[in-house]
Amino acid sequence: MKTKRFLFGLFVLLIAGNVFAQDARVLELYGGMLNPKDAPNSALFGFSYGISVDERVDLNVGAGLYRKKYEEITYHDPAYYEQISDIEATKDLEYVTTLLPISIGTKVRFPLQRGLNWAMGGGLSYQFLWNKETDYNFEEPKEEKRNYKGMGWQMTAGIEYLVGSRSSILLEAFYNNSKVTKDINESGSIWREVNLTGLGFRAGLRLEFY
Repeated sequence: MKTKRFLFGLFVLLIAGNVFAQDARVLELYGGMLNPKDAPNSALFGFSYGISVDERVDLNVGAGLYRKKYEEITYHDPAYYEQISDIEATKDLEYVTTLLPISIGTKVRFPLQRGLNWAMGGGLSYQFLWNKETDYNFEEPKEEKRNYKGMGWQMTAGIEYLVGSRSSILLEAFYNNSKVTKDINESGSIWREVNLTGLGFRAGLRLEFY
């Protein structure tokens, strides 16, 4: 696992170095939804920054942010005051899940017609997952935190509509494949695992800089 993290970090540094050494740079901003297997579906926002190798191929590094908050609330019998109904509510549990994928990848575009391209991409990622659970069924709320991490990969497919000479709108479907883990003992022979594999959709804006 340490070897994989080292190689991934090395690839990120190499691509990042090439990005700042090139004149043709590309920024993508996007927002969408991700539906992982072992976590609730939620919004995903992110960006990628890279170089345009030519008119068809990009290389990039990027990051995203997925966050989901869930609460379990109990509603009690209402009390009536004049014409107002007053309902007491009690928060029992609160879950906050945050995912941060850091990625390196490439994207290839194929022209369909004037102003419209078909785009496909793929890459590797290192993903961090933080989960915080708060149980309010105690005199003092009981809080538990669990942190996970692991390698993954993604594939994307979609369309790119050109709106200007250096700007375009992206509509994409993507597949995220990743299992993040948390070691239970120091030897690493026992661990907890969360499967983040799932489909997602996103829309975004691509900008070129020279």
